[in-house]
Amino acid sequence: MGDSEHTIRRNRVGSSNLPFDVLRQIFMLAIVRSSPSMRSSTLDIPDNRYKYVFAPSLSKEPLSFMYVCSWWRVVALSIPELWSAVSGTQDWTLSTTFGVLRVWMHAIQISCASRAFPVDLHLSSFTALPDRREVNRMLKVLRLYWNNLYFVRSLRLSFDCHLLRVFTDMIQESTREYTSSLCLEDAGFTFRKSLEVFPSEINSIVAWLGTLPSLRRLRWRYEASTSGTVSLEKLPWETLEDIDILFPMTLEDLVRDVSRCTSATTLSLKTLRWARNDPYSAERLPLTPIATLPHLTSLTLYDLDSVNSVMDYISLPALKELTLILVSFPDTYDSYSPHFRLKEFLVRSKCALEKLTLRHPFKNQDPAEFYSYPGISDLKHLDILQKYPEDMTKLFSTPGGRAGLAGLGIRKVMLWLRKSVGGRNDIKHVGWKDNFGKDEELLQVYEVM
Repeated sequence: MGDSEHTIRRNRVGSSNLPFDVLRQIFMLAIVRSSPSMRSSTLDIPDNRYKYVFAPSLSKEPLSFMYVCSWWRVVALSIPELWSAVSGTQDWTLSTTFGVLRVWMHAIQISCASRAFPVDLHLSSFTALPDRREVNRMLKVLRLYWNNLYFVRSLRLSFDCHLLRVFTDMIQESTREYTSSLCLEDAGFTFRKSLEVFPSEINSIVAWLGTLPSLRRLRWRYEASTSGTVSLEKLPWETLEDIDILFPMTLEDLVRDVSRCTSATTLSLKTLRWARNDPYSAERLPLTPIATLPHLTSLTLYDLDSVNSVMDYISLPALKELTLILVSFPDTYDSYSPHFRLKEFLVRSKCALEKLTLRHPFKNQDPAEFYSYPGISDLKHLDILQKYPEDMTKLFSTPGGRAGLAGLGIRKVMLWLRKSVGGRNDIKHVGWKDNFGKDEELLQVYEVM
């Protein structure tokens, strides 16, 4: 026996004698995990809460641990954290085969058999246009996920037409008993824009989500120009606690669904494009009572009329963080700026707001009025990005500069300034400032505190 072979065998024997706790620490440190937002696919849902082992293979940890020796295999299968989060998404090596994921799911069945340890699964296409071979692989992986769904806490899927059809077929073939036995707490679904022609399939998924007894967290991405015949009414709004929706909803549907979020603590509604050219949509709503959402602490609303009108129908006494973002600038902007009804909302909710974020909130309105709203001067964090700064300069033009801001309860402002130097405009970030000189023009307010 050569010296090199003898050394290899001796090292293998030595590693096989390592105690369980030592091997466990080594295994856990060797695992590389990442979130969907860190991957290259634009179809993934940005979210850093769950991190997965992407593109698993037999030569990559943790699967490679099982092929060193029998002791390493026993230890690896005794650590559920190694197997608890995996993505079936392929990478350029094409090593994440269906067989590899079947081995992984078998490890889950052994290490997480008691269902006491949560399992998180993720699947999306590596490319925007996968070939037939990759489509067939993903369909097999999806069926594998479905057959093991009773172990799963979190399921993240990015649908193309192939995955959508197979997934809805499995939903329709499943029994009510099977669905009621699932412990799925978190779901994140992304739909390609081309799936607008499959409304019945998407509605089937909505209805299925509404029957999941443990679902508490939902991420939904449906980037269509209109909702068409797709409706989110059957979602379990009353029991969801963390909601992040990107979906074009009518104001009527929006008010109906938001008023049902009585258990929610976090709510984010994005890209409600329908409202941009419909400033009179609120007039079509019947008289609707104010809905109190007692547990909601964080609210994020994007776009125009939807931002203002939905706030007319809710009261949030526990609200701590509020974000209002105006994406477009239509002709009706003067009448529907994001803080147009904010004062009434704050008076109604009587919330101890701590953080307020506004994007492009002022046009042809005196911002000093905004700073007199209830609770604004008591905020711990006020973040404003202002595109039209003409009126904001009034806050800085008061004699004494600093005194004018202090009178409004503002201590200092983080600014970008445009400064004229030799006939040339220089834009620079100046950081925290309480006034600016005569040769400096306010470009935008980045943050106020």
